[in-house]
Amino acid sequence: LLQSGVGNITTWYFYYGIKDTLNLSTEQQGVLNGTLITIIGAASTPAMFLSPILIRKIGKRNLVIFYTAMNILCTILMYVFIKQIWVLFVFLWLRSFFAAFPIITDSAINADVLDYQQYKTGQRLEGLLSQFMGFIGTFVSMGITYFLNTVIMQNRFGLTDNYDDLYNVAFREPLSQAMLILGIIGNLLSLIPFTALYTLTEREHTSHIAVLKIRAALEDYATDSLSEGQL
Repeated sequence: LLQSGVGNITTWYFYYGIKDTLNLSTEQQGVLNGTLITIIGAASTPAMFLSPILIRKIGKRNLVIFYTAMNILCTILMYVFIKQIWVLFVFLWLRSFFAAFPIITDSAINADVLDYQQYKTGQRLEGLLSQFMGFIGTFVSMGITYFLNTVIMQNRFGLTDNYDDLYNVAFREPLSQAMLILGIIGNLLSLIPFTALYTLTEREHTSHIAVLKIRAALEDYATDSLSEGQL
């Protein structure tokens, strides 16, 4: 949620920023903005193709640490090159590329966690995690959204409905830098679970699956669903 504010920079710089930077007409502004947004949107495609390959090579946990670290680097470089719009665009594209990996890894890691839970407890509580996240996440989302939109954008920088002020670089730049700093903090916080708590390796997960298969076979044999020869 803290990282989400960085997404606003796409609009602020490549809608409002390009008009005065490149001295464009309103029509040219709209065409170029649409083109740039399409290019940024396409950044997720190569990431999703690469995800299975990288998971096999380095594992899901290491992939999360890698793309989060690269997100942090890209966000820092966006902050450094905030005045150079085309360099900013390059790092924004790269950040969008790395930000697409969770589309694959989040679902896969969630499944691994459920496998581990079943291995440890004998129960597989499908849906519990999503319900827990939905309940807790609602309050966290309300708090962070209020912090970003009201405390930071509105109260600190004065962005309410005065969006034309974003054409002014003196107004746009400090607001963007604040969003980038919050994005860096959000990425650093998201690293904590995967560096300090989540230690499951791909090899361990494979071992857990093997144990679950043996247990299932023994249970089927005990209920006459499997013959001795099949066992």
